[in-house]
Amino acid sequence: WTDESELSSVIGVGATDKNNEVTSYSNYGSNIDIYAPAGTASLGLLTLDLVGNAGDNGFDSNYSFWFGTSLSAPTISGVIALMLSIDPTLTPNEIRSLLINNADIVASDLTADTYPKVNTNNTLNAIP
Repeated sequence: WTDESELSSVIGVGATDKNNEVTSYSNYGSNIDIYAPAGTASLGLLTLDLVGNAGDNGFDSNYSFWFGTSLSAPTISGVIALMLSIDPTLTPNEIRSLLINNADIVASDLTADTYPKVNTNNTLNAIP
């Protein structure tokens, strides 16, 4: 069995928290190409709640705070969409390289590891 993040056509995305730490629910390791914030109330990320379970969050009941790589992956997808709006001829390998080579390298306080966290501004400015 192969993890989807091992496929060359897939950009593996991991999740970080408000302290730039890899979250406990994120995948990690060599198959993860880039990290992005996971949605949480402390990060101020809202998502559409089609179920209507938003509760009393001070916002319209169609929105609620969620967390997980389910929010990190769309963040990277949005950055890729912006990249392609600048240069629609970018190949998947060019996109991956631009994301990684222009990311912030974050050092984890919990481990000795470092990892690339998306930097949208740097990435967009690096597109020729």
